[in-house]
Amino acid sequence: MIALVYFVARYEPVANKQYYPQCGFKKATGYDCPGCGGLRATHAFTHGRVIEAFRFHPGFVLSLPIVVYLLVLWIREWRRIGEMPVPLVQPECNLPLIWIAVLFLSLGIVRNIPTPPFTWLTNPTTETR
Repeated sequence: MIALVYFVARYEPVANKQYYPQCGFKKATGYDCPGCGGLRATHAFTHGRVIEAFRFHPGFVLSLPIVVYLLVLWIREWRRIGEMPVPLVQPECNLPLIWIAVLFLSLGIVRNIPTPPFTWLTNPTTETR
């Protein structure tokens, strides 16, 4: 996971399209999928541009505190049992994972409604569609 984040941080998704697959959902439907903008948000976030990351994918930025919470739960379990546990199998991880899923799916639906204020959530692009 760290290697993937490093790769995205190093190679900007729009300028280096040859390294990244195109979104099949967007190609087939013309609509943004729940994950559209996630790579650009990751790239912006790793370079300290939090506002830009939020513009690319609000769900990514809003889910980061939940991911940190899940990481704390995992480390706590690791310290409690004395060996590395399988990530995300603890029962207390279920609700935060549901929150992330609801956040991403809601964003995927709302950002495709073609009227303000929902159009403010659309994924800013650097090219014409």
